[in-house]
Amino acid sequence: MQDCQGPIADRTREHLGPTDLGILHFRKTVMDAARALQQGEAPPHLKHQDRYTVRSGACVANKAKDLSAVMIERFGDVAGFVGRPGIAAAE
Repeated sequence: MQDCQGPIADRTREHLGPTDLGILHFRKTVMDAARALQQGEAPPHLKHQDRYTVRSGACVANKAKDLSAVMIERFGDVAGFVGRPGIAAAE
């Protein structure tokens, strides 16, 4: 199965407010990376792939259970990292 988001929207006519700064920052980051890639530069985020190994997930646990225990039980790691078990969130 394949799905599409539809036509590309004209974002030049948007009226973003102060709470949309995250959107602006993300778009600028993506566009800067795309322009750099056109010039033959590797995206800077490739140097920090380990920062993108956190996964999401849902879990219903007893409220008396310690969060660290739930994370280890659910993900195998205190911070939910993939491929790096046993590393504490503070590291």
